[in-house]
Amino acid sequence: MILRSVIKHVQDQNWFAVAIDFLIVVVGVFIGIQVSNWNAGLAEQSRGERIKARLVAEFIEIESELTRHVNDVTSWIEIANRLAEDVLADNIERDALESSDRLFSIRWRPTSGGSNTTAELISQGDMDALRSPDLVEALLRFDTLATRHTSNNLALRRLVSDDRNKLQMTSFLAAIPSETRPDDFSQRLSELASAPDLYLSIVNYSNALQIDLMWYAESLNRACAVLQELEASCGGDAAESPEMNSTSES
Repeated sequence: MILRSVIKHVQDQNWFAVAIDFLIVVVGVFIGIQVSNWNAGLAEQSRGERIKARLVAEFIEIESELTRHVNDVTSWIEIANRLAEDVLADNIERDALESSDRLFSIRWRPTSGGSNTTAELISQGDMDALRSPDLVEALLRFDTLATRHTSNNLALRRLVSDDRNKLQMTSFLAAIPSETRPDDFSQRLSELASAPDLYLSIVNYSNALQIDLMWYAESLNRACAVLQELEASCGGDAAESPEMNSTSES
């Protein structure tokens, strides 16, 4: 219809009307582009909000899990330190079963890794969808630390593997009631329980756990930083921990 009107006005040499028709076309195209951009912006904003909702749910779970890990590792360190004191005092054989339970209570916690949503955004080159440089920085800081922690956790576990084997061997022998334990088993347990090597194994294991605890505490701090950028509450009581540069090199 506009085209017919323009042709008619040109034929009539009504240049003012031609200018009006041209203006109507330009304004119509401009409005159409603006509406399209507005709809695209709303869609992108809605998508960004959905991604943030996923991140909130994920990091609330991560924060809760890291809090449990911090509490567990702290408990294992306390058990190991008390047990080391008993070995020094030559008290480990006083109650073999209790010693066994305490040895079994000293565990090792593998890391859970980073954020799946963050990894997905990075792989797709889609971090801009979050529209928050501070949030992106917090996510990348957490993801970087999680990767480094996983590597250090595995290295520490390998480092104390011999100590862990010694603790397990001692706990297995101590779990056998003394009245049914063969004499050679009792002799071996006595050797393990009284040897300086057992004390050193417990101390080495405790020291490795303390290093790992610093990583877990810093991971918890950074998870809480992400939640703060997402304006979600963080219930974790993260301990103060030093920068991880030195421990990552150890």
